[in-house]
Amino acid sequence: MIYTHVIWTTYLNWLPSDNRGSWEELSELYSSLSSDFVVEFIKPLHHRYMNKTNINSVSLSDIDRKVIRESIIELSEENGDRIAGGLKTVAIGIGKTEVHILARGNISEIKEKISRLKSRSATLLNVSHESVSSSASNTWSKGLWSVEFNEHEEIFKIKQYINAKNT
Repeated sequence: MIYTHVIWTTYLNWLPSDNRGSWEELSELYSSLSSDFVVEFIKPLHHRYMNKTNINSVSLSDIDRKVIRESIIELSEENGDRIAGGLKTVAIGIGKTEVHILARGNISEIKEKISRLKSRSATLLNVSHESVSSSASNTWSKGLWSVEFNEHEEIFKIKQYINAKNT
């Protein structure tokens, strides 16, 4: 079974493949996995990050995070959204500046569903709660970051990391 960890960020925040961001914890997580846990990065992580912030970047409130999490769960259910429905999520974590999803399947199989979740969550967030921005186009930054791996006993570390984003 192949799994994919996907991340997208809020507007004007950097993806893990961009060293201007602040992704040391994620980099340490993947570096700490045993050598027989083979991961395939679509774009590699860095060992050091600049930890730059953009004063105009979007940060999600606790209410925003709850709305996004609930919408992703609902949309990805078997009978959920016509495109995103049926996504086999293993973990969903919503941080202040990023969304993490761990799902079964490789990125080519799930990318359309993930892209739909990203788009629909921005729209639903803007309809239900106005704190993020006045337009759904300014909720998320462009692009996704992902890593693929086969089932392994250490997958629990990735699940824990993702689930901790909800606190």
